[in-house]
Amino acid sequence: MSSKISALANVILFLSGMRNWLLTILLLHGITQTVFSQKPVYTNFEKFDSEDGLPQNHINSIAQDKDGFMWFATPSGLARFDGKDFIQFGAEKQKPYQLSSSNIRDILIDEENRLWIVHINDKVDIMDPQTFSVSLDVAPTDTVSKS
Repeated sequence: MSSKISALANVILFLSGMRNWLLTILLLHGITQTVFSQKPVYTNFEKFDSEDGLPQNHINSIAQDKDGFMWFATPSGLARFDGKDFIQFGAEKQKPYQLSSSNIRDILIDEENRLWIVHINDKVDIMDPQTFSVSLDVAPTDTVSKS
């Protein structure tokens, strides 16, 4: 009888040890599933196209000025987005929305918050994004101070 109790005790101890291992494995599995199944931080985005106010659906360049406005360069013009509405700029627009060309290759924001607009024909315009005043077809050397 004591050998049966001893064998039963050994089985209980074995199962108790297995239970601890099983709990440990389940706990680790739960932790790894929680850590590795997090949602990406940026899951909420909105798609905009020409129906929303972009000059064209193809975007060549994007920049954000110091005031937070987003600027989009397209082959059909430039657009400023304030989070709600687009304003379009291009060669066919009336002042102050007029540019040297509507086919824009690149845009950059400099340290003075000016928007440099590089056209496909290598012309360069410089815009003040607050007043929309544009210096048309500037030579980059005209704006760089010589030391």
